[in-house]
Amino acid sequence: MDKPIREAFSLFSSRFEHILLLGVTIVLPLLLLHSFLSNYIMAVTPTFFGTTIIADVYISFLTILLLLYAQAPFIRYMFNEYQGNEGSLRNAYYYFFVNGFEFFMFAVVASLIATLGLVLFFIPGLIIITLLYPIPFIATMENKSVWKSVKSGLRLGRKHFFKLFILVFLFAFIELFISSGITLLIYSLTTSFAAQLLAHMFLNLLFFPIITLIISGYIIKWREEIYTIEKRETEEGWT
Repeated sequence: MDKPIREAFSLFSSRFEHILLLGVTIVLPLLLLHSFLSNYIMAVTPTFFGTTIIADVYISFLTILLLLYAQAPFIRYMFNEYQGNEGSLRNAYYYFFVNGFEFFMFAVVASLIATLGLVLFFIPGLIIITLLYPIPFIATMENKSVWKSVKSGLRLGRKHFFKLFILVFLFAFIELFISSGITLLIYSLTTSFAAQLLAHMFLNLLFFPIITLIISGYIIKWREEIYTIEKRETEEGWT
């Protein structure tokens, strides 16, 4: 894959109904769950010296968990389309439902480690997120257990650390910037919480899939580069 961003936008536009269906059936329920749990956490968690820092830690853990978990069907769909496989949408659903529990358990462990890193040192937390991020992508593309993909995922994460770091957190910053703009715009029109919630969910239904498709494209490209180098080294070793 030579141009991941162009390929991702091309897929998004040409298969918009499939991407939207995945978003409505998988991402939307998780967004509703996130909203409910976040509000519940804020309501029941005691403040710390007048701040909500404890609740923020719980919500950060929940956000990273659901982010990692929700990516799987989009990664699978992107990879199926790249491979030219038939029934990409059906296979994406099948893969997600069959392997969903394993991905959820990985997301729990990865989110816990990343959140602890963010709380204790912050920068190490960002590094941990970046290094762990490719693992579910590799597992999905190679059709392997996510736990058996840790080594190859970490290797790819280390090799392309700065590129991946910039991609992940640049998109996070862009989403935050757009989200803040929407919040200010809606507050200028109405103070309705429902309006805020619906607007942000709509944004995430569009933004989350395209980010996942773009990063999937880059990981497909980097994965192929690694395999090409390894094959060349193996061939040279035999000569």
